[in-house]
Amino acid sequence: TSSPTPVITKPNAAIHNEMKKILGTSDADTYDVKIRVKKFENGTTYWWTGNLPWDTNNYDAYPSVGWRPYSGTPAAWEYTCAEFDNSSAFTTGTTYYVTVRAFDSATNWRDSDSKQFRFDNTPPTSSIAAPPAQSGRYKTLPTISGYCSDAPAGVQTLYFTLTDGITAGTSWYKDTTQEWLTAVSTGTAALSGGASYWSESPISGYLT
Repeated sequence: TSSPTPVITKPNAAIHNEMKKILGTSDADTYDVKIRVKKFENGTTYWWTGNLPWDTNNYDAYPSVGWRPYSGTPAAWEYTCAEFDNSSAFTTGTTYYVTVRAFDSATNWRDSDSKQFRFDNTPPTSSIAAPPAQSGRYKTLPTISGYCSDAPAGVQTLYFTLTDGITAGTSWYKDTTQEWLTAVSTGTAALSGGASYWSESPISGYLT
């Protein structure tokens, strides 16, 4: 009898900001599924054994507490726990490795391809460089700019709003048409310097 073939469907990206559940499928004749998750930090391998803290004992071999039981059905299995659901099991910037082993009723087994992902649930940071904070009045200010950072995912998009700040009849700058409107508008800044610097230019038509 051929062994069942397990497939991991989540993780399914290089970077995840949550991993509430590890998901996958297997053949209809699958009888049992076990899930193993491990990570490498500072030259040390850690295994997930069902609760915190991660364990440094070698749990690669089957059977061991490093191979966790599935929930759902063998053909549409999943793994979750409280620490996965609230992300307390994961650290931003760390890479995690997932492997699944599926068995049929005759105890034939096969491992899935290993899936890996980096975890990142830390928001990016941004700051304004021009104009400086509380910098007074300008006759002209054709560019607004600043800095931004994020690791490991990196900044993908930076949005800004520019308003004249008048309570009555506030005007908002619309970057795509370079005009000031009464409707709230959000612009998309240009990123440069490896997505560490943002800017918007030219800006004109300031209201006085």
